[in-house]
Amino acid sequence: MAPVIILLIIFMVICFDLSILRKQDEALFRKIFYFPSWLLIFYPLVVSSLIISTGEWKYFIWFPILFIFPVYLLRRRKFRKAFFQSPEYVIASHQGRFRLHLEGFSRKAGSMESPEGFPSPSHLMLVSDAIGLLWIWLFGMVGLISVVEVTKEFRPGLFSELGQLLVLAAASSALLVFLIYRTVKRYPGLSFSEAVALKRKGQSWHKIITIPAIVGLGVAILSSFLIVSREIQPSTPLGDLLESNNASAVVLAFLLMAVLLAPIFEEIIFRGYFFYVLSKYKGRIFAVYAIALIFALLHVEQYWGDWLAIAMVAALGLALSYLRAWTGTSLSTMVTHFFYNAAMTILPVLMVIIANPTYYRYQTQYKNLDFQGKEKLLKESIVRNPKFSDSYNDLAWLYAQANTNLDEALVLIDKALVFYPKRLAYLDTKAEILYKLGRFEEAVLLAEDMVKRYPDETYAQVQLKKFQEGLPN
Repeated sequence: MAPVIILLIIFMVICFDLSILRKQDEALFRKIFYFPSWLLIFYPLVVSSLIISTGEWKYFIWFPILFIFPVYLLRRRKFRKAFFQSPEYVIASHQGRFRLHLEGFSRKAGSMESPEGFPSPSHLMLVSDAIGLLWIWLFGMVGLISVVEVTKEFRPGLFSELGQLLVLAAASSALLVFLIYRTVKRYPGLSFSEAVALKRKGQSWHKIITIPAIVGLGVAILSSFLIVSREIQPSTPLGDLLESNNASAVVLAFLLMAVLLAPIFEEIIFRGYFFYVLSKYKGRIFAVYAIALIFALLHVEQYWGDWLAIAMVAALGLALSYLRAWTGTSLSTMVTHFFYNAAMTILPVLMVIIANPTYYRYQTQYKNLDFQGKEKLLKESIVRNPKFSDSYNDLAWLYAQANTNLDEALVLIDKALVFYPKRLAYLDTKAEILYKLGRFEEAVLLAEDMVKRYPDETYAQVQLKKFQEGLPN
């Protein structure tokens, strides 16, 4: 289903882009994007017949990718080349403004004079350039993902899933910022700092720092309280990825990027450049809601299954967009974003310490405790906070490692799984207990599911192999 959704989004962008190109020069558009009517009928018939005859829906995806998309890109490039070489565009550029209604032409995009006397891009040109930027970014990311996948074939242990996500996220953000800089540089009357709203614009520091910091902390406190206070915590792709990663250095790098770099990159991209483009195209109100919606949709995959988290990210996106419109600068949104991400990293830990100090003592004194000391603290932790799932899991794992109280351990881990049914660490604990109980088939089934969900995690593969060796011949 995900490829189909991505394909539909791409086609929506293509249709929107075609409407922009048509507004820029309808005569040139008709000349370059003309398709015979028989082709518009023939193509859907071919795809439909292939799907019906083979029952393979993959043709619905691959035919557009292999035929429609390349044709569109080639003709788009031809259109823009002809448009920029047209006489009136060249004349307008030399005169320091865009003349969009010269004799014999019917251009619809308006022009704006920059304070420096250079021509500023029209709203249609801004949108067209932004879409072209996105296509370049898309091809760049496809190429990078291909390189990563090939590298993993030759060096399987080089990238964990979290490490791969970290590399791709950093590369994606850096590539987008570079492309934005290169695109903006084409406009003599527009600076990069102006396009991404990095200027203070005479606003007070309270408006840029104090109020945004309070907003970020407020949303984070509310989010943390609502999330931690739930009895059952739903599983999310990002949460499972963090839980399954055993490399503390990678997790630390991920958290540092989320707190320090993500607020800068994401605000330059979303509330900076794309907010500027959309506000020029349809106004600030449209930009506020459009950017908030896009920001929320891009985070849905990470938090899929946790609707509260998705709702809070959507609320954060809307608050950031309103701040951008109110202050006129993305500096304020960077501050809000930074305080939100930093607080969301620290607050849940603090809430756990406050709600269950006994478990915190267990964690900090772990290396100095013997079996009885660990067991005592974990039991006290369960009594103190019966809804704290890690206490059940840790006690069950303690029994499994000591090969004692295995029936009680199975009861304990089942209680933990009530709160987090898909958490990898809990499933591994249950599989280990089943293995120690001699219920090898059940342990193998759980381990196979873990390997299927996390194919790059070597620990899950090692566990599966160990459980399979216990099966009777």
